[in-house]
Amino acid sequence: MANTNLANAKTAKNDEFYTQYPDIQKEINAYLDYNPDVFRGKTVLLPCDDPEWSNFTKFFAQNFELLGLKKLISTSFAPESKKFKEGYMPSLFETESPIFDIDKTRTHGKIFVLDHDANNSGRIDIEDLQWQYLEGEGDHAEEEIKEWFKTINIAGIPLNHQEELNAIFSGTFVTLCKAEFSNSGNANIQKWESYVKGPANRQQFLATALEWVSKGNVENYMSTHRRDENINEIKTYFNTVIEWVDSKFDDVYDEMQGLNWGELYERFHHLPLNHSELSAKVHELMHDDFVTNRRGVFEYVLGGCQDTKLLNVRLFDKPTMRKVYQSQTNKAKAELVSNCPYCAIGHDANRQRIWKLEEMDADHVTAWSKGGSTAIENCQMLCKTHNRAKGNR
Repeated sequence: MANTNLANAKTAKNDEFYTQYPDIQKEINAYLDYNPDVFRGKTVLLPCDDPEWSNFTKFFAQNFELLGLKKLISTSFAPESKKFKEGYMPSLFETESPIFDIDKTRTHGKIFVLDHDANNSGRIDIEDLQWQYLEGEGDHAEEEIKEWFKTINIAGIPLNHQEELNAIFSGTFVTLCKAEFSNSGNANIQKWESYVKGPANRQQFLATALEWVSKGNVENYMSTHRRDENINEIKTYFNTVIEWVDSKFDDVYDEMQGLNWGELYERFHHLPLNHSELSAKVHELMHDDFVTNRRGVFEYVLGGCQDTKLLNVRLFDKPTMRKVYQSQTNKAKAELVSNCPYCAIGHDANRQRIWKLEEMDADHVTAWSKGGSTAIENCQMLCKTHNRAKGNR
């Protein structure tokens, strides 16, 4: 029965069952060779399938003082939440404890904590592990784990948000995702890097793939798919978005990297876009000195070149505005009309109003999007109301 359970566990990819103690020791020694105090004063959180079996828990507990740890926290899943439930028997460690509960042992996860010499032996080690039942199964105790994880900083480098989520929602799904999206040897990374900020080993590709496929609801998506044994959906969606972007533009620009292509795909992939026309317009705008936000160029052209706010087109400078204002105002006073051309042809109380400079905005006579330049010859001053109403006309 033991061998059968072990084989089942390995099939389910429960890492702690087949990650050997010597392998863990070798990996940790590499950290210690780099910095002997790398773990000193730190809290280590181990979201395990079962801390009583986990070689990770055993290693950190047995070497607690040697590593100089502040605290060790190890969590487990409830037996009833696992794929393979047959043959479960609570350990003597659990059954002999005064808090043992015959019902909770199958329906609740457990938390094991080591932070002091509980048995007064003069040293802190595995014999001092204290435990209690979690509120939920273990994989439904994510809020508890999030709170513990706020204290984690194993290597002296703050964990980013995705690295924290990987630990909180650890399971087969995360393991498979990391093998695909966090593998620096993946042949697709060179293409991905054109559109997604890396590096792979800090989980940036995975974070982006999750953001896109979940439409921004990453934590819920990871919780829902935590025990999935394939990543077909996220892998297919991510590659579909990348291929769509790659097919729409002839050239790759640095400004493409890190844009929310997943959102742009959802908004524009159904449109009959001509990649030659898109590419030509992008090339034109990327070399336009009046465009100050080049990262907005791609959304602008995909959206039919309508929203010029995305480009942050360079405005008229203050000397130009003052010169045009003075010219318009002198002419308006001589003709007894408003210095706003639109007010001057109106029929309301503002027809003869002379606006102050700060009450007016500089406007392109011929819209920039229609070929108008940001030069004094194409500048007019409008009252703020008419400038907003004119828009891109």
